[in-house]
Amino acid sequence: MSHSTWNGRAGFHLFLSMVFAMCLGASFVFSSIVPAHAATQATLYAAPTGSGSTCSLATPCSLASAQVKVRTMNSNMTGDILVDLRGGTYTLTSSLTFRDKLTQTDSGTNGFNVIYQAYPGETPIISGGTTVTGWSLYKSSKKIYRAHVGTTLQTLQLYVNGVRANITRSAKNPTGFTKTTTGWTTTNTAMQTWRNPTDIEIVTVAGWKYLSCGVASLSGTTIVMKTPCWNNAGTSPNPGHPYNGQGIVQMNTVTYIENAYELLQNAGDWYLDRSGGYIYYIPRSGENMATAQVVAPTVEKLIDGSGTSITEPLHNITFSGITFEYGTWLQPAGSQGYADNQSGILWINSAAPAKTLGNISFQYAHNITLTNSIFTHLGGAAIDFGHGAQNNTISNNTITDIASNGIQLGEVTDFATTDANQMTSGNTIQHNQIYKIGLIYADAAGIWVGYSKNTLITRNSVYAIANTGISVGWGWGTNSYAQNNQITYNLVHDTLQVVGEGGSIYTLSSQPGSVENHNYIYNAGSAGRAIYHDEGSQHFTDTYNVVDKVTYWLSMSQTNIAYNTVKNNYVYTDYLICNGSKGTSAHCNANNDVVTNNTFTAGTWPAAAQTIMNNAGK
Repeated sequence: MSHSTWNGRAGFHLFLSMVFAMCLGASFVFSSIVPAHAATQATLYAAPTGSGSTCSLATPCSLASAQVKVRTMNSNMTGDILVDLRGGTYTLTSSLTFRDKLTQTDSGTNGFNVIYQAYPGETPIISGGTTVTGWSLYKSSKKIYRAHVGTTLQTLQLYVNGVRANITRSAKNPTGFTKTTTGWTTTNTAMQTWRNPTDIEIVTVAGWKYLSCGVASLSGTTIVMKTPCWNNAGTSPNPGHPYNGQGIVQMNTVTYIENAYELLQNAGDWYLDRSGGYIYYIPRSGENMATAQVVAPTVEKLIDGSGTSITEPLHNITFSGITFEYGTWLQPAGSQGYADNQSGILWINSAAPAKTLGNISFQYAHNITLTNSIFTHLGGAAIDFGHGAQNNTISNNTITDIASNGIQLGEVTDFATTDANQMTSGNTIQHNQIYKIGLIYADAAGIWVGYSKNTLITRNSVYAIANTGISVGWGWGTNSYAQNNQITYNLVHDTLQVVGEGGSIYTLSSQPGSVENHNYIYNAGSAGRAIYHDEGSQHFTDTYNVVDKVTYWLSMSQTNIAYNTVKNNYVYTDYLICNGSKGTSAHCNANNDVVTNNTFTAGTWPAAAQTIMNNAGK
């Protein structure tokens, strides 16, 4: 699949290190209150080369064996069960599954937690990657190397020495394409001779959307696209609220042609010949293919956690101090393609859209904690919590080099529920570093939240994002249970770097009692919006935010945006979008919105604003 232009052909070599913050002093519980200093029932030890079932420090077991042993100990816990992971790489060939059901119970019980954590001073890495070796020079004139991987290897990403390689891509906006009902006609006669035409993909970047569909056939000048992708992207579905808003964007033009051997041209480019069983690659400067570490992610979900239902959730598990890396996502290469609705929510041939796959996935989950960890080199959304996610915590993590969204929380179809068990509620996202997001699917957000209530998003640093920084809400005005969501003390900058329509902080639909305050926002593309209340956004209070040099500091354009209060903010200059037109705050006070008492500084920031700037994201 494609890469975003700003991913940097000069390369992004990621040597991450973290000084882990202390874990939270208290944790949410499932069935009872746990003392601040919980007892320890048992400590198990695992290692990449571990074996047997002793799981002791002297004779550690494998991670899978440690998980099996936990299941013999957690039915009536008297304290936390610790699983200390020794340093090194735990290479997966399939997902690590965590379940809460009769045949497999991985949850903590009696309010205690099962904690998978780094052994002190060491770095465990859970990897879904396959090492690719045996490189040889294939075409010296173009410096193309290749390695045989067989015809069963499936991946949409490749990394060389920890740096994301770029899928082959044409120049931007190639000419000679005319849209038809089934695809395109083209004057590019060279394409008729390209190998593996059904591997070729065509990409459109327009409005807030990134759309990509594969070629079904190429005959002469006629290109027929794969369905149902073409049905969902060539002619965008329009079921209306709560599934989409007023704007309809579809594949009308070609932004890029991708994933063809014939487009191998620049250092860092790669191509997988699926039928021939070879990966082709042009090395970057300084890369020696005899010694380079080349990894193809081949596992989609590194962690696949799920309860049985909304009333029988997976619960009370913590992951701390672990690096999760090299996950892929294969759907976009198939007939469904990437038929974007908005922010990683896709049309998949039904009225209700679906979320991008999460490489770390928890469904029907309560009281799960992800902390002090690194999530990187991932081909889907890094983290996804869905289907009645409650009281989960994502804190003190680094999330970077992600193809789609950084964090996904909640659903897009549960708006009408009155069942408290089904609601996304009480989740916390705090103190995370989230950057270089949307490196392939450029409609992505750093943090995306669907329908939710009592969500706390605080003190995160969110930057270098292809589209929106933080997105909260869904439905374009549909009434739902969403309420009391807090977006506070975040540092959000350098958003909308590829897809230009979106916001640094973006909302949809009514969310009574929700607030945006003490956020520091700057740099949002050439025409970005800092605080963007889109269709149906109501009952927000935005106070004490700092907005520096964003084209539109506030956007409340639609008539169903109402009952919002925007005051006591510090802004570089008063230019915004309200009631369908551009101007100043003076014409914003309609539809029972109140925009008042904001300070416009022209870059001379008072002490109160400087305090907000200094504290954001910390």
